[in-house]
Amino acid sequence: MTGSCPKHSHVMITEIVIVRHPVSVCVPVNHKVTLRVRAEGKGILSYQWFSEDEKEVPGGTQADLTVRATKTQRYVCRVNDQFYNYVFSEWVKVKVLDIDKSGLPVDWQGEPYIAINPKPQAVRQGTKLSLRCAAFGIPTPHYQWYRNGQPLLDKTSDILQVRQDSKSTDKVALLIGNLNYCYHPGLMAPVMDVHELANLLQQLGFRVVSLLDLTREEMMAAIDKFIQLLDRGVYGESVF
Repeated sequence: MTGSCPKHSHVMITEIVIVRHPVSVCVPVNHKVTLRVRAEGKGILSYQWFSEDEKEVPGGTQADLTVRATKTQRYVCRVNDQFYNYVFSEWVKVKVLDIDKSGLPVDWQGEPYIAINPKPQAVRQGTKLSLRCAAFGIPTPHYQWYRNGQPLLDKTSDILQVRQDSKSTDKVALLIGNLNYCYHPGLMAPVMDVHELANLLQQLGFRVVSLLDLTREEMMAAIDKFIQLLDRGVYGESVF
Protein backbone atom coordinates (compact mmCIF):
# COMPACT_ATOMS: atom_id res chain seq x y z
CA MET A 1 0.00 0.00 0.00
CA THR A 2 1.54 3.22 -1.00
CA GLY A 3 0.81 6.52 0.63
CA SER A 4 -0.15 9.52 -1.48
CA CYS A 5 1.83 12.73 -1.09
CA PRO A 6 -0.18 15.97 -0.99
CA LYS A 7 0.50 18.16 -3.96
CA HIS A 8 1.28 21.88 -3.56
CA SER A 9 -1.71 23.56 -5.12
CA HIS A 10 -1.19 26.88 -6.90
CA VAL A 11 -3.81 29.43 -5.85
CA MET A 12 -5.33 30.98 -8.96
CA ILE A 13 -6.21 34.64 -8.82
CA THR A 14 -9.85 34.86 -9.85
CA GLU A 15 -10.25 38.59 -9.29
CA ILE A 16 -8.23 41.70 -10.03
CA VAL A 17 -6.24 43.03 -7.09
CA ILE A 18 -4.52 46.40 -7.17
CA VAL A 19 -1.28 45.89 -5.29
CA ARG A 20 0.01 49.44 -5.76
CA HIS A 21 -2.22 52.47 -6.16
CA PRO A 22 -1.05 55.70 -7.81
CA VAL A 23 -0.06 58.52 -5.46
CA SER A 24 -0.99 62.21 -5.47
CA VAL A 25 1.74 64.69 -6.39
CA CYS A 26 2.38 68.41 -6.16
CA VAL A 27 4.53 69.79 -8.99
CA PRO A 28 5.44 73.00 -10.83
CA VAL A 29 3.39 73.98 -13.87
CA ASN A 30 4.30 72.06 -17.06
CA HIS A 31 6.22 69.42 -15.10
CA LYS A 32 6.07 65.89 -16.55
CA VAL A 33 4.49 63.46 -14.09
CA THR A 34 4.19 59.67 -14.29
CA LEU A 35 1.32 58.02 -12.40
CA ARG A 36 1.70 54.28 -11.81
CA VAL A 37 -0.73 51.50 -10.95
CA ARG A 38 0.20 47.87 -10.35
CA ALA A 39 -2.40 45.10 -10.45
CA GLU A 40 -2.57 41.32 -10.45
CA GLY A 41 -5.24 39.14 -12.04
CA LYS A 42 -5.95 36.13 -14.21
CA GLY A 43 -4.81 36.45 -17.80
CA ILE A 44 -3.96 39.67 -19.58
CA LEU A 45 -4.96 42.93 -17.89
CA SER A 46 -5.85 46.13 -19.70
CA TYR A 47 -5.85 49.69 -18.40
CA GLN A 48 -7.75 52.90 -19.01
CA TRP A 49 -7.01 56.17 -17.23
CA PHE A 50 -9.69 58.82 -16.69
CA SER A 51 -9.52 62.46 -15.58
CA GLU A 52 -12.31 64.30 -13.82
CA ASP A 53 -13.04 66.66 -16.74
CA GLU A 54 -12.20 64.37 -19.69
CA LYS A 55 -13.86 60.99 -19.82
CA GLU A 56 -10.87 59.04 -21.10
CA VAL A 57 -7.28 60.22 -21.12
CA PRO A 58 -6.10 59.92 -24.74
CA GLY A 59 -3.42 57.25 -24.94
CA GLY A 60 -3.89 56.37 -21.27
CA THR A 61 -4.06 52.62 -21.79
CA GLN A 62 -0.93 51.46 -19.93
CA ALA A 63 -0.16 50.80 -16.26
CA ASP A 64 1.95 53.98 -16.31
CA LEU A 65 0.46 57.30 -17.36
CA THR A 66 2.75 60.24 -18.15
CA VAL A 67 1.14 63.68 -18.35
CA ARG A 68 2.39 67.25 -18.58
CA ALA A 69 0.83 69.00 -15.61
CA THR A 70 -0.74 72.22 -16.89
CA LYS A 71 -3.45 72.51 -14.22
CA THR A 72 -4.58 70.78 -11.04
CA GLN A 73 -6.39 67.61 -12.06
CA ARG A 74 -7.65 64.34 -10.55
CA TYR A 75 -7.07 60.94 -12.17
CA VAL A 76 -8.26 57.35 -11.73
CA CYS A 77 -7.36 54.12 -13.52
CA ARG A 78 -9.71 51.27 -14.43
CA VAL A 79 -8.14 47.82 -14.71
CA ASN A 80 -9.93 45.11 -16.76
CA ASP A 81 -9.26 41.45 -17.38
CA GLN A 82 -10.45 39.38 -20.37
CA PHE A 83 -13.34 37.93 -18.34
CA TYR A 84 -15.15 41.27 -18.01
CA ASN A 85 -13.98 41.86 -14.44
CA TYR A 86 -12.80 45.36 -13.61
CA VAL A 87 -11.67 47.42 -10.65
CA PHE A 88 -10.81 51.10 -10.16
CA SER A 89 -7.75 52.50 -8.46
CA GLU A 90 -7.94 55.24 -5.86
CA TRP A 91 -8.43 58.77 -7.18
CA VAL A 92 -5.27 60.83 -7.08
CA LYS A 93 -4.66 64.54 -7.47
CA VAL A 94 -1.95 66.10 -9.61
CA LYS A 95 -1.71 69.48 -7.90
CA VAL A 96 -0.04 72.25 -9.89
CA LEU A 97 1.54 75.22 -8.11
CA ASP A 98 1.98 78.05 -10.59
CA ILE A 99 4.64 79.75 -8.48
CA ASP A 100 8.32 80.54 -8.70
CA LYS A 101 10.32 77.33 -9.14
CA SER A 102 13.69 78.94 -9.81
CA GLY A 103 15.26 77.29 -6.76
CA LEU A 104 14.10 73.80 -7.69
CA PRO A 105 17.08 71.55 -8.49
CA VAL A 106 17.45 70.68 -12.18
CA ASP A 107 17.61 66.95 -11.34
CA TRP A 108 14.70 67.14 -8.88
CA GLN A 109 13.44 63.62 -8.13
CA GLY A 110 10.33 64.50 -6.14
CA GLU A 111 11.76 65.03 -2.66
CA PRO A 112 9.83 67.68 -0.65
CA TYR A 113 10.90 71.18 -1.64
CA ILE A 114 9.47 74.29 0.04
CA ALA A 115 8.53 76.85 -2.58
CA ILE A 116 6.73 79.29 -0.27
CA ASN A 117 7.89 79.94 3.30
CA PRO A 118 5.61 81.56 5.90
CA LYS A 119 6.32 85.29 6.29
CA PRO A 120 6.50 87.12 9.63
CA GLN A 121 3.44 89.28 10.25
CA ALA A 122 2.27 91.81 12.80
CA VAL A 123 -1.45 91.51 13.53
CA ARG A 124 -3.76 93.07 16.07
CA GLN A 125 -5.60 91.10 18.73
CA GLY A 126 -8.94 89.77 17.56
CA THR A 127 -7.91 89.63 13.89
CA LYS A 128 -7.07 86.53 11.87
CA LEU A 129 -3.49 85.53 11.19
CA SER A 130 -3.02 83.78 7.85
CA LEU A 131 0.24 82.00 7.02
CA ARG A 132 1.06 79.92 3.94
CA CYS A 133 3.64 77.23 3.35
CA ALA A 134 3.69 75.48 -0.03
CA ALA A 135 5.92 72.60 -1.05
CA PHE A 136 6.45 70.55 -4.19
CA GLY A 137 6.70 66.80 -3.71
CA ILE A 138 6.16 63.34 -5.22
CA PRO A 139 4.14 62.11 -3.39
CA THR A 140 2.36 65.26 -2.19
CA PRO A 141 3.94 66.52 1.06
CA HIS A 142 1.93 66.53 4.28
CA TYR A 143 1.79 69.60 6.50
CA GLN A 144 1.80 70.04 10.28
CA TRP A 145 1.88 73.50 11.87
CA TYR A 146 3.57 74.08 15.22
CA ARG A 147 3.45 76.91 17.75
CA ASN A 148 6.29 77.22 20.27
CA GLY A 149 7.40 73.69 19.44
CA GLN A 150 3.97 72.13 19.99
CA PRO A 151 1.90 70.70 17.10
CA LEU A 152 -1.40 72.48 16.48
CA LEU A 153 -4.33 70.07 16.39
CA ASP A 154 -6.00 69.76 12.97
CA LYS A 155 -3.67 72.38 11.41
CA THR A 156 -2.47 70.14 8.58
CA SER A 157 -3.11 72.13 5.39
CA ASP A 158 -0.75 74.46 3.52
CA ILE A 159 -2.55 77.52 4.94
CA LEU A 160 -2.76 78.29 8.66
CA GLN A 161 -5.51 80.59 9.90
CA VAL A 162 -5.78 81.41 13.59
CA ARG A 163 -7.53 84.19 15.48
CA GLN A 164 -5.09 86.22 17.54
CA ASP A 165 -6.93 86.21 20.84
CA SER A 166 -5.36 87.64 23.94
CA LYS A 167 -4.05 84.70 25.92
CA SER A 168 -1.92 85.17 28.99
CA THR A 169 1.10 82.96 29.48
CA ASP A 170 1.06 83.41 33.25
CA LYS A 171 -0.98 84.95 36.06
CA VAL A 172 0.54 87.02 38.82
CA ALA A 173 -1.03 89.13 41.58
CA LEU A 174 0.50 92.08 43.43
CA LEU A 175 -0.84 92.61 46.97
CA ILE A 176 0.18 95.74 48.88
CA GLY A 177 -0.96 96.26 52.47
CA ASN A 178 -0.04 99.04 54.90
CA LEU A 179 -0.24 98.77 58.66
CA ASN A 180 0.81 102.29 59.53
CA TYR A 181 -0.74 105.55 58.36
CA CYS A 182 0.29 109.08 59.27
CA TYR A 183 -3.27 110.22 60.10
CA HIS A 184 -4.82 106.95 61.26
CA PRO A 185 -4.20 104.54 64.15
CA GLY A 186 -2.23 101.42 63.33
CA LEU A 187 -4.29 98.67 61.64
CA MET A 188 -4.01 94.90 61.97
CA ALA A 189 -6.66 93.97 59.41
CA PRO A 190 -4.39 94.48 56.34
CA VAL A 191 -2.18 91.59 57.45
CA MET A 192 -5.19 89.24 57.59
CA ASP A 193 -6.65 90.67 54.37
CA VAL A 194 -3.41 90.19 52.44
CA HIS A 195 -2.98 86.67 53.80
CA GLU A 196 -6.56 85.65 52.94
CA LEU A 197 -6.45 87.24 49.46
CA ALA A 198 -3.12 85.58 48.73
CA ASN A 199 -4.58 82.14 49.54
CA LEU A 200 -7.63 82.74 47.35
CA LEU A 201 -5.57 83.97 44.39
CA GLN A 202 -3.13 81.08 44.67
CA GLN A 203 -6.07 78.68 44.43
CA LEU A 204 -7.01 80.41 41.15
CA GLY A 205 -3.55 79.77 39.73
CA PHE A 206 -1.94 83.17 40.43
CA ARG A 207 1.62 83.64 41.56
CA VAL A 208 1.26 86.09 44.41
CA VAL A 209 3.63 88.86 45.46
CA SER A 210 2.68 90.30 48.86
CA LEU A 211 4.22 93.57 50.08
CA LEU A 212 3.60 95.37 53.37
CA ASP A 213 4.34 98.85 54.68
CA LEU A 214 5.93 100.38 51.59
CA THR A 215 6.88 104.00 51.30
CA ARG A 216 5.31 105.94 48.42
CA GLU A 217 8.52 105.59 46.38
CA GLU A 218 8.76 101.85 47.07
CA MET A 219 5.11 101.40 46.09
CA MET A 220 5.56 103.27 42.79
CA ALA A 221 8.68 101.21 42.00
CA ALA A 222 6.79 97.97 42.73
CA ILE A 223 3.93 99.01 40.43
CA ASP A 224 6.41 99.91 37.63
CA LYS A 225 8.00 96.45 37.89
CA PHE A 226 4.54 94.88 37.86
CA ILE A 227 3.55 96.77 34.69
CA GLN A 228 6.77 95.69 32.94
CA LEU A 229 5.90 92.09 33.78
CA LEU A 230 2.45 92.46 32.21
CA ASP A 231 4.00 93.67 28.94
CA ARG A 232 5.40 90.16 28.46
CA GLY A 233 1.96 88.56 28.12
CA VAL A 234 1.25 87.97 31.82
CA TYR A 235 -2.24 88.50 33.20
CA GLY A 236 -2.13 90.63 36.34
CA GLU A 237 -4.28 91.55 39.31
CA SER A 238 -3.40 94.41 41.67
CA VAL A 239 -4.92 94.79 45.14
CA PHE A 240 -4.09 97.59 47.54
